[in-house]
Amino acid sequence: MAWEADEKSMQPEYLKHFNGLVNERTQPQTWRKNLTGSVKMLGGGEGCDTVVFEVKYKDQNRAVKLLKINNDDDARSAANELLVCKKVSELKKAHIFLSVLDSFLANANQLPLQFRPALRLSLEYDESIESVGPYFLIIIMELGGPSTSQFKYATPMQRVSVVGQLIAGLMIAERSLDLEHNDIKSLNILLRVVNRSNKLIFTINGNDYTFKDHEIRVQLVDFGKSRINQSDERSHDRTWHPKDLQALKFLTKRILNLPKVSKGSDQSKDENKEFELLQKTIEECVLDHKKWVPIFRLIEKILLK
Repeated sequence: MAWEADEKSMQPEYLKHFNGLVNERTQPQTWRKNLTGSVKMLGGGEGCDTVVFEVKYKDQNRAVKLLKINNDDDARSAANELLVCKKVSELKKAHIFLSVLDSFLANANQLPLQFRPALRLSLEYDESIESVGPYFLIIIMELGGPSTSQFKYATPMQRVSVVGQLIAGLMIAERSLDLEHNDIKSLNILLRVVNRSNKLIFTINGNDYTFKDHEIRVQLVDFGKSRINQSDERSHDRTWHPKDLQALKFLTKRILNLPKVSKGSDQSKDENKEFELLQKTIEECVLDHKKWVPIFRLIEKILLK
């Protein structure tokens, strides 16, 4: 790395897992200067000890995820998470993954001062005990929105849009990388409001599906438990990981759980029937990829109204 030679020689052996993954050119003092103002703690994660901040980085609002690395197991887990984050962020046509903007390794003394109060609380780090360690992986990403558990939907169509984007985006990642997220839940699905409605095109098995986003965009995060297949022998006909599929069924049911509408509204009654049909079709998918085609066509039909 581009740090001092004597300091590099003192680095733990387990940091080798990050070779070729992190930015090795930028000095710690350089990226620290790009962080300006105060930081806001957004939450923590599972797996390695983690904490996420909202920061101003290069004059833009960004998310910074810090993963505490104490040993070889932590390093392997953090390196895998960074690898998955970078790979899925390259799938622009999936539309649901945040871009990874940069990543660094730093010891405790190289962290910005703004981070330290939160680190003492959330990661049980006592800087009075350790002068150098532990090390941290720093991942700088696009800033997401609130999670589905906190979001207030403006219209029923936004609910259908969320379901469509999530399922289609995940299928593209599964087909491209054999992605197994393994932790799909409300807290890991962020929703961002956009200024105007756009049409998103998802290409799956050579077929294009056009979903109107209804001014809402889905962002799937937290890949601490995820796996991908980097070989050239991916099976494009294999089924989704059962854990991901069951999580999708549960979440889509919650997202589409609309309040009953007035009996006098024919349009609303028709919408309810379509949403019920959509949920029923999702529940019947089991592990058969071919059954997702009618789901995408139904979502396409509902959202383009």
